[in-house]
Amino acid sequence: MRITNTMLHSLNSARMNSARGSWGGNASRRTNGFASGSLRSSRYQTAKISESYKTTQKAAADVRAQAEKLTETGESSLWEKAEKSGSRQDIINTVNEFVKSYNSMVDGMKQTGGSLNNVYRAQLSGAAASNKSLLKEIGITAGRDGRLAVDSSKLSQAGVEELKKAFGGSSSIAGQAAVKSIYVEANAVSGMSQQSNASYLGYNNQGGFYNYGITNTGTGKYFNSLY
Repeated sequence: MRITNTMLHSLNSARMNSARGSWGGNASRRTNGFASGSLRSSRYQTAKISESYKTTQKAAADVRAQAEKLTETGESSLWEKAEKSGSRQDIINTVNEFVKSYNSMVDGMKQTGGSLNNVYRAQLSGAAASNKSLLKEIGITAGRDGRLAVDSSKLSQAGVEELKKAFGGSSSIAGQAAVKSIYVEANAVSGMSQQSNASYLGYNNQGGFYNYGITNTGTGKYFNSLY
């Protein structure tokens, strides 16, 4: 998928609007153009949030890697190999890894929070809901928390065609999660960039909001890496 400048602009605009909404209007939080002490997280809290961003980024990348395996077509695909060998084990292993990474990505989005992550979580829940029947047939269900649960016994008994219907193709949970993981990962990269430049984030003496020195640093690099 080609990431366009429009997508990048939309992502960063949403993040900046969220930041303005969270910090706007509080005069006690304005000190010489920088965030006051009440806005600065403790070292522990900052480290914890940064670690959550890293976990989310890695999980999103893993989701995409496993989803690509599951949605691949042709002779080298998991599906063709399973048909020839008669073994479904590689497919089942990849499905289990996908679910593990998917849940880690969902957990990471919860921990880091933010309006964009809430939107992405809702979209992923929608993808799971649209594939509910197919997933249930192979022993996978989605909870209210957005995480996927696997009935290992039922999954191990699922046939290749059932597995392919649930995880093969762009409309499957894997196909939809692969696309969404791009945005989840970009959001995590943006969050880490803002964390590392936290001292440059704040208000000026006139009450205007500034985001010194960031200007798409992390997010821009991430999107460029996808071309």
